[in-house]
Amino acid sequence: MDMAAKGFQPEELTSSSEKYVIEVVAKSLDILSLFDYRNSRLTLDEVAVRSGVARSTVYRILRTLESKQFLVFDKVTQRYHLGPASLRVGLIARTYDRVEQKLHWAMQELSVEYMETVNFAVLEGKSMVYAQILESPHAFRMSATVGDKLPLHTTSLGKAVLSCIDTPFELCDPKEYSRISKQLDKIRRLGYAVDDEETELGARCIGVALKDPSGAVFGGLSVSGPASRITPELTSVIGERLAEVARSIQFANDEPGQSGRTSP
Repeated sequence: MDMAAKGFQPEELTSSSEKYVIEVVAKSLDILSLFDYRNSRLTLDEVAVRSGVARSTVYRILRTLESKQFLVFDKVTQRYHLGPASLRVGLIARTYDRVEQKLHWAMQELSVEYMETVNFAVLEGKSMVYAQILESPHAFRMSATVGDKLPLHTTSLGKAVLSCIDTPFELCDPKEYSRISKQLDKIRRLGYAVDDEETELGARCIGVALKDPSGAVFGGLSVSGPASRITPELTSVIGERLAEVARSIQFANDEPGQSGRTSP
């Protein structure tokens, strides 16, 4: 049975982590951040003045950033501007921001549509760690705590993730993999996984794997509730809807709207 989550946060950096900061890397990033819309092209002297870093140090940093294509030097104007490597990083960041927005809206819509608990979990090693939950408004509902860490084979979204991995047997106990291997074939055909009262009597959960735009699996999404409300007929409806959402999130840059569902 999928368990939901509340309040999980990755290990937080504290002030003590400052001792691990590499000064020259920090200066390099500070210098790179000087290049913005208003100051897209800067000379060596301008960078030195704006950063407050010694000119000789700035020169070495600029040449290093240029060698890695984060900056480009225009010999005619004697000015630096952002290079292709910086643009690639920016596009990736924008893509993941779009993915996060899609996921947020999708969870909201699923919660409203089915009035059941909606879970988001991230893949961590051989486990799924629950990172966000939208609880069902019903008094009788499935719930747990953010931060719960469960083996992949024990949840619908975990099994959905296993079905998308080339070597699932490496992320699963051999006995458990033998038990669920046939289920994985079915999950691949359907596009979603179902925990049909397998983990908890009276509870039913439908889950899908989530992929980023590169096709890499990063987590899973599920809807869970009492079997009395999530009937076999509704299970297939929710499963197809979740599969639609998963596709929308993977191709976040290509599809309009919020969760990918086209408005009538």
